[in-house]
Amino acid sequence: ADKAVVCMAVQNDGHSLAFASEALRNDYDVVIEAVKEDGMALGYVSEVLKRDRTVIIEAVQCTGHALVFAPEEFRADKDIVKAAVEKNWQALGYAARELRGDR
Repeated sequence: ADKAVVCMAVQNDGHSLAFASEALRNDYDVVIEAVKEDGMALGYVSEVLKRDRTVIIEAVQCTGHALVFAPEEFRADKDIVKAAVEKNWQALGYAARELRGDR
């Protein structure tokens, strides 16, 4: 599908990313639009872009529970966990063990 069409789709429903091609799930612009609309779209993002700090931050700032799809190094990142927990305290359950007791 055309990048512009997919961008419009994910702006309306981030989960539309599930139906995008592998190439578009690895396209920074498309992915950022998807996770800004619904952080849970992070579950459909390419493994390469799941390693992008900005993508993770945008996702958890939209939907705290998106932390569940973040790679382990981001679940141990205080700033990312803080952003997720500020959106939804229950996201703390997805944080690295060493951060769960951190105040």
